[in-house]
Amino acid sequence: MSIDAIISFKIDSDLKAKADAIFSALGMDLETAITLFLKECIKTQSIPFVISKNCPNIETQKALAQAKQLTQNNETTYSVEEALAILKQ
Repeated sequence: MSIDAIISFKIDSDLKAKADAIFSALGMDLETAITLFLKECIKTQSIPFVISKNCPNIETQKALAQAKQLTQNNETTYSVEEALAILKQ
């Protein structure tokens, strides 16, 4: 493979510094990390992670998992109104 293409772009300096620190800890530089990303895109014919405006954050994901577990264990569940009423007691 011939390495002869140049990609040049501007990004936030804080974002770059944080990414550089992560990649350095993994034993690679930013160029290597971007190359890995592009190769994975080609291999999977997709972006190799979920991009969604509806993707819940970690805290919400944990709450959803807990709610799912409660319903699967047939434990008592409450509506929002019922839960608020219990909390007010």
